[in-house]
Amino acid sequence: MEKKAPENVSDPFRIDKNEPSSPFKFSSSEIVLAWVMLAIGFLYWNLLLEAWGFGLTLFTLIISGVTLIFLNKSGFRQTCRSWFWLAVLLLCALSFSIFAATLLNFVKFLFLNAVFMYWLSVSTGRNLNDDLSAYLIGDAFNQIFIVPFSNFLYCFKGLKASLSGRKNSKNVLYLLLGMVIFFPFIAAVLKLLMAADSAFAQFIWHLGDVIVPGSNIIDYIFQFLLGIPVAFYLYGLIFGNVHDLGEGRFKRETLERAALNIRIAPQLTIYSALTVFNVIYILYTVFQSTYFFSSLTGSLPDSFTYAEYARKGFFELCAVASINLAVMLIAYVFIKRGSHEEPKALRVQLLCLSLLTILLIITAGSKMIMYINFYGLTPMRTYTSWFMALLFFVFTVILIRQLKKFNASKWLASGALALFMLLTFSNADGFIAHYNIERYKSGTLNRLDLDMLGSLSDAAIPHIYALYQDMGQSDPDDRMLKARLKNLIVVKNPLEEGNGIYNYRNFNWQKYNAREISREIQKPAAYL
Repeated sequence: MEKKAPENVSDPFRIDKNEPSSPFKFSSSEIVLAWVMLAIGFLYWNLLLEAWGFGLTLFTLIISGVTLIFLNKSGFRQTCRSWFWLAVLLLCALSFSIFAATLLNFVKFLFLNAVFMYWLSVSTGRNLNDDLSAYLIGDAFNQIFIVPFSNFLYCFKGLKASLSGRKNSKNVLYLLLGMVIFFPFIAAVLKLLMAADSAFAQFIWHLGDVIVPGSNIIDYIFQFLLGIPVAFYLYGLIFGNVHDLGEGRFKRETLERAALNIRIAPQLTIYSALTVFNVIYILYTVFQSTYFFSSLTGSLPDSFTYAEYARKGFFELCAVASINLAVMLIAYVFIKRGSHEEPKALRVQLLCLSLLTILLIITAGSKMIMYINFYGLTPMRTYTSWFMALLFFVFTVILIRQLKKFNASKWLASGALALFMLLTFSNADGFIAHYNIERYKSGTLNRLDLDMLGSLSDAAIPHIYALYQDMGQSDPDDRMLKARLKNLIVVKNPLEEGNGIYNYRNFNWQKYNAREISREIQKPAAYL
């Protein structure tokens, strides 16, 4: 059913020469939201500029709360599906306040933004499909680009409407708009001049103390100006979804028509290519059977060390599995066929390729298990193992899909979401430290890699401290290890109060716990 915008809303992309578009009449809640978004734009930089921690959780709570209130004011009530996605959003945001920063943080941040946009589209009913499906591609394009940017200036219009009849106030808005437009050039000029003259640099940095003593007002001004585009983007996103503006530019029918138009590859072309892939993997499996499957039994081929055997071909096998996924997607999307037709020959080819790829993944996984058993865990081995589990799940779903029709996209999206949330709350660094230390204490791990432990986040500190407490003073090796463990804890968590590295913005529970351990270990009694 075609969605229509409210009568008092003019689509900025609509061109009608017969009827001039009427000006939009902002409601009181929309005007209030415009002003609130200015504050949220400032908070975006103020809370998120440093290491992500409680500041990111707090910002997510604020933007989610404001959006929820505005949606209720606009007549949109939450459903079971929208509550679910809001819960996922808040859980992901909460993880930043619990777990220390890792390599996963940036991926989690991107995921957080994606879930917020999807929650908003589900709450307003603007998603292209009521269930998880391939239409997520269209939803992503609409929510990231079309909706916010096609409504980008509505925040400014809302602010302007609130100052209707106040000429001087409107001039202030135009002044701010000019500052935003030319802000990159202003910032570049200031940076160059400050680099050229230290006296001028000192003047700029101390100007804030003159305006507001005890506060670096210059930083706040920069954060406010940088926050205006963020405010306009977020307002455009929320406003556009509520009034269904811009989102209609990329519809479900558009995706379906595009999918039909790109099905241009002759079936023989696709089948021949898939046959070549399948034959290659069958030959590889046959000729490498002895060496290839020895990892499944845990045996080590002659003339190989564990490191050489586990590494040899491992990353290549992972790369091959990823390439196979791309090949299967290309074959399925581009093969010439009807709208709902799935040629039997194509399904057979994809079934064989899925089965052989699963075999490769199992082999690569067994190699990794052997490697971990001998050398212990590292972040790279942990994340790679997770990625292999994801690939195994994906190809298993694809294989079953060739045997029975069902919404595979829903299963793939749901499974990927579950695996990602599992990784997010798995406390990977803490688990790595615990696993290696326990195996070292039990004698099943010959060497404890202290350099690797030192590279882990604060999640590892409690486990390092537990090993430190277990070390005695009688044995010279134990004393040396104990000293190195103490140094590792202290170096990662200095206690100087004036260094400015601890504040509520980057606070997380594991950082706080690690610092308390560092404080405890540096007490005079700790040296006894």
